[in-house]
Amino acid sequence: MDSLDLLPLLCGYLDAKGHEIILQLQQAKNDQNPSGPYYAIRRKEWKLILLAPDKKNVKDLKPIALFDLKNNPFEDEKYNQINNEQYVSLVSELLDEYLEIRETDKATVSNN
Repeated sequence: MDSLDLLPLLCGYLDAKGHEIILQLQQAKNDQNPSGPYYAIRRKEWKLILLAPDKKNVKDLKPIALFDLKNNPFEDEKYNQINNEQYVSLVSELLDEYLEIRETDKATVSNN
């Protein structure tokens, strides 16, 4: 797992670097999310949410939501783009990138 020094960001440096990609995991099942676990990848304004059959099997992930966080920061389900044909290639690209990071431990922090 990679990490990032937040001091430049907290000090207000405009050239502070951040994560290019953020991975997320929600393992707990609850009333709101009866199945799971859920995984997510966020790149720029896009967040792809994935459902796994179980926490040991990430190869059979199913994309269940795609949100444009710039225009839908609260992830309102009525703006879920997962079934929008315009974003089929983006969903595939983000899923492939998620799997590559998980399989290779590729860094998600910009080294520039």
